[in-house]
Amino acid sequence: MNKTDQDVKRLKPLAEQQAVPQQDYDNALAAQQGAKADVGGRQAALSTAKVNQTASIEQAQAAVEAANANIRQAELNLEYCSVTSPISGIAGTRQVAPGNLVGQGEATLLTTVSNVNPMRVYVSISEREYLMYQSLKADGKMKGGAGELELILADGSSFPEKGRIIIADRAVDLKTGTLSIVAEFPNPKALLRPGQFGRVRLAATMAENALLVPQKAVTQMQSANVVYIVGEDHKVALRSVTLGDRVGQNYIITDGVKVGERVIVEGIQKARPGITVTPTEQPVSSEAASAKKGE
Repeated sequence: MNKTDQDVKRLKPLAEQQAVPQQDYDNALAAQQGAKADVGGRQAALSTAKVNQTASIEQAQAAVEAANANIRQAELNLEYCSVTSPISGIAGTRQVAPGNLVGQGEATLLTTVSNVNPMRVYVSISEREYLMYQSLKADGKMKGGAGELELILADGSSFPEKGRIIIADRAVDLKTGTLSIVAEFPNPKALLRPGQFGRVRLAATMAENALLVPQKAVTQMQSANVVYIVGEDHKVALRSVTLGDRVGQNYIITDGVKVGERVIVEGIQKARPGITVTPTEQPVSSEAASAKKGE
């Protein structure tokens, strides 16, 4: 109890008995009310100070969160400056220089990356070759069983890795009569590059003791395939032949030529049936020798 309350309590009974002037009691009441009002004002000021302190804390927390958001945005922008390829392989030439603005409203091509290991090779085979392949495969006569593919490069060399068929088109192209096939070759040293050309070879069958004749020795005459033969008497004879498959630069002869007969390869333009020539024999090519051995 403060002094104003004590004055009111002391003067109230005295004022009722008219022992003190009424004015003294009224002054004590006014002082008491003024003291209470002062205390209320102080409490209100203290409450206002607490509210202001809470608002200041909330504002500070909001500022911290805004600063953290700016940091995250800056980190994200920094990540956009470093572009990572989703695949490994060989990258082409860059399409934009460092410092250029990209991705503004539309996608921007930076470069092209190609996966080269393994490398896919697209090839087309005729309907006849497809049917022969399926027949040999069904009869279990496929050489090597699985049918490994060999890739002949543009310079004539053989790619060291063997390939396999992974995709075949669903239908034969009506315009070309061919079936599109996708083969896959391991390419660990990245020797093969996208856009290269080559020839794919499949050793499907083995022709044992086959007779090979160079392609340039075969001439077409009235829809027939013919070759010029030099007999033992050195006279030229014209012989109609039946061609089999082509092996490199040679044809397999299935009928029309016998073992040991000599075929004219050079100077065909001057050859005439019945004339006498002085032949010069050429050595057998390595390709033909390999075919004779059945390799």
